[in-house]
Amino acid sequence: EPTVRVTLTPRSDTICDGENVSITLTSPSIPSRGVRFRYIHEAPVGVNVIPGSGSDLEPNDQIQDQIINTTDEDQLVWFIVTPYSTDGQGETEKCPGVVDTAFIWVEPTPRVTLTPIIDTICNGENVNITLTSPSEPTREVRFRYEHIAPPGVTVIPGSDGNLSPDFTITDRIDNTTDAAQLVQFVVTPYTRHATGELEKCAGISDTADIWVEPTARVFLTPMNDTICNEENVSIRITSPSTPTRTVRFRYIAEAPPGVTVTPGSGNDLSPNYEIADQIVNTTNDAQAVLFIVTPYARNAGDDNEKCAGRSDTAIVWVEPTARVVLTPVNDTICDGDNVSITLTSPSNPTRGVRFRYITEAPPGVSVIPGAVGY
Repeated sequence: EPTVRVTLTPRSDTICDGENVSITLTSPSIPSRGVRFRYIHEAPVGVNVIPGSGSDLEPNDQIQDQIINTTDEDQLVWFIVTPYSTDGQGETEKCPGVVDTAFIWVEPTPRVTLTPIIDTICNGENVNITLTSPSEPTREVRFRYEHIAPPGVTVIPGSDGNLSPDFTITDRIDNTTDAAQLVQFVVTPYTRHATGELEKCAGISDTADIWVEPTARVFLTPMNDTICNEENVSIRITSPSTPTRTVRFRYIAEAPPGVTVTPGSGNDLSPNYEIADQIVNTTNDAQAVLFIVTPYARNAGDDNEKCAGRSDTAIVWVEPTARVVLTPVNDTICDGDNVSITLTSPSNPTRGVRFRYITEAPPGVSVIPGAVGY
């Protein structure tokens, strides 16, 4: 008999975790009876080969063992194939031939680590998700991602591929709704072919959950009002917005010289809160006081402001305490005469000042008409 030889096709290959090898067995040798083959494998710890061995294989048969790599690194598995000739009485091995070995690299199933895995950002902000991996395939792992977003939310650019380790996703998210919205970034690691950048083995995807706050809005009731000097305003604060935590409000008052607002500001106010500041107008004119209210979303762990919303302003006119100047302030007339008292005022309320009067007279004195405006 000749010393039989075996040809393995391919002699070297790279497959994905969980895939089957495909090694074709042929031989240039022609013993008296057809050549046969047997094989065993050698694999490192953490690698399982199923079935892992075989015998009485004929030319052009294929080894199609499945290989499972439970590690985070590429692993080398050897398929050691021995050709042999059989005896004349059956299929028993008679003459072993020249052993050859196929080298199969088995990629790990690549994994991805997302930092952070959960986050909350403001409307119009950019995410900040760093991609890393514990996996070490034959070539450096790469990543691709896509997003899942509800109606009313726009993610720019929203997807990408061929990303290297330590890449940071910085997509911008715009939330046009009045509610907090969940955007998911689904990231898949993968290995590449021996040449080029094409994906070979998809890994285990992971998802980062990003909550996007709405731009909080505020409704002020009333938006415009007029009060008397030293009275208190009554401005109710509400909002249609529902961020991840109940919306809060802060306000400041802007007043001209001569006008005092007490307390004049507030913070951490809940929905349906009523501003009831007192306003003192020491001038002779009606004065406009602006109450600028800003809604905001809060941090997850405390009541500090995270995302400022869209401010709105209530305008409150504060009347002066109207004054009257009488001319003359003292006079003497004859019985039956008419008085002549001119009424003027230095005050300028929102509408022209008006007057009313009454008279007080001792017994025996009649004043006609005696009162106007009552």
